[in-house]
Amino acid sequence: MGDTADWAQWEKEWLEVEKTLAELQAENTSHRQLVNKVHSEQGKILASITKLKKQTSAMKSDMLRNKDLSDGLATASLQKVAAAEKAIGVMRVEFPSEARFLLRALLGQVNVRLPHQSDRYKYKDEYESFKLQSTYVIIAACVLVLYMGGAYRSLEKIFHFILVNYYFVISVREHVLIQNGSNIRRWWRAHHYLAILLSAVMLTWPTGDSYSKFNPQFMWFSLTLALVQLMQHRYQSKLLYKQRALSKTATMTTTTDLPTGNSLFQIIGALLCLYVFQLYNSYSLYSIWNDATGKQEWQVATCGLIFFILSGGNIITTIQVVQKKLGFHNAAAKAASAKKK
Repeated sequence: MGDTADWAQWEKEWLEVEKTLAELQAENTSHRQLVNKVHSEQGKILASITKLKKQTSAMKSDMLRNKDLSDGLATASLQKVAAAEKAIGVMRVEFPSEARFLLRALLGQVNVRLPHQSDRYKYKDEYESFKLQSTYVIIAACVLVLYMGGAYRSLEKIFHFILVNYYFVISVREHVLIQNGSNIRRWWRAHHYLAILLSAVMLTWPTGDSYSKFNPQFMWFSLTLALVQLMQHRYQSKLLYKQRALSKTATMTTTTDLPTGNSLFQIIGALLCLYVFQLYNSYSLYSIWNDATGKQEWQVATCGLIFFILSGGNIITTIQVVQKKLGFHNAAAKAASAKKK
């Protein structure tokens, strides 16, 4: 009797399962139709955006070639074009985008555009968190290697591998961020590629006189770099938080770039010291290369050249950011003066 009652209860519950399954199948069919419709509409809108972008670019070129335009009219027209290009860029971020360059090589032709703004911001937040946590790890590793005084080469190799992994991961994540609306300067992307190469060369550098001469200096440089990055992250995070609250910056802006507010002048001394340190590393490696043993190892010249490129690129980029900030303040001052008149 009890078995019959249990079976009746089971059949009753199973009918509920079948009913729920039928409802879900109907909802899934409706959802699939909606997704197909959205995909079709995306293709149409994306084609229109691409067409408008080409048209805007062509009209901008025509305007720049026009020598008869007055300065005031040309400036006003450029502002209109810039506003249109920005609006087109904002719309384009909302649509699927295929992987490029590094991501294409790693993932193939896949869509790397996150569907919602909240997802994109969460991914950016995870990127910032990874950078911060990795910086703490690098600082701890630097202190440990320096404390050991070069007694364990295996420990130094682990440190160099950590650097290779760190720069590779943030390079991949930055490509995803760029596809989702972040505006990361080309130089910083190139900087991270060079950092991957530099760390890999340091990892393959055989133990010898030249390595023993330079590696302690490299460790001190790595510690200095990590501390400056920590300082920059602190200032830039505060600045971005304030600017987002006031809607003065995009939500996908990262701390990778140099701060453009007053924070830049607060840390510019540390940045310039770091860039001079890079230049000094290049000079030290050149001096080692001039020795008889230094010329026998290709790592000496390669690292020296990379440090020279890094130093030059960083100094030039910093100067450009400072000029942009000063130019912005001058323009703002002129606009305020004109309003008073």
